Amino acid sequence: MINNLTDIELITFAPSATVAVAKKYGFFEYEGLDVKETRTPSSSEQMRGLIEERYQIASTAFDNVLAWSNREGLEILAIAKASSMVKLPMYVTSEISSWTDIKGKVLAVDAIDTAYALVLRRILLEHDLVLDRDYTFHPAGSTGFRFESMESGKTCGAILNPPWNKKAEDVGMKLFANHNQVLPDYPGGTYAVSKDWAMENHDLVISFLRAMLRATDIIYTNPDSKEILSTVEQGLSVSANEAKGILSRVPFNLNLSAKELQIPLDLRSDFGYQLHNGIEVENYLDKSYLLEIGIE
Repeated sequence: MINNLTDIELITFAPSATVAVAKKYGFFEYEGLDVKETRTPSSSEQMRGLIEERYQIASTAFDNVLAWSNREGLEILAIAKASSMVKLPMYVTSEISSWTDIKGKVLAVDAIDTAYALVLRRILLEHDLVLDRDYTFHPAGSTGFRFESMESGKTCGAILNPPWNKKAEDVGMKLFANHNQVLPDYPGGTYAVSKDWAMENHDLVISFLRAMLRATDIIYTNPDSKEILSTVEQGLSVSANEAKGILSRVPFNLNLSAKELQIPLDLRSDFGYQLHNGIEVENYLDKSYLLEIGIE
């Protein structure tokens, strides 16, 4: 056992099977780390937390990296893949029966100008619904808060990630569309850091990624392991079915695909948002840490 572990504050939107396995099998401890997870109430809190170094690493949509890198004078960079896929179902309240019913209504998003709000705009645009002409957005925060805004009647629709989509169905809300109907290759999440903190704490970043790679490897070399499933169930306090869903989103490796990540960059550009760190996707990535642990 290693004494004097270094704390790493990881801020996330959703529970990670890889983190749960890394904790259970002692991979973080072996690397001298004590990784503490915080669920973020919003992308704004998450990114500001990185900038202010209240958190060291974020598991986040790549679009948040695009939106916040150099926005307030500090570079945010994606350093590894956090999830291999994403489910972005759009749910609506019971009074919505057609796309035209959305006109004049308010929909819930995390933040108006980031991540899944842009995906929702793209879904709505497919049905000739334009933001601020046909509907407006309410920045409710993360998925649970979006669900609550719908349940209270403040908003009529939102993207509700698992497991909140099931909670929505339980109270009579309905699935209306899926992101893959318009953006089938939209990428999963990334691990992001502030460039300055990562450069000053290079060895901690490498240690974190080594632990995550070991956890990923053990998940993929034991795909039907009841022990792994139980680890995720207990570590994340979820049901067996939820654990299976979370495990299904574990990436095969941590490598970042510039081709995949180009999709949210193009979407942000298409909607006219400024890219503060330039228009090249590579400006928002740092693959050097992955190269050091043998991932090309």
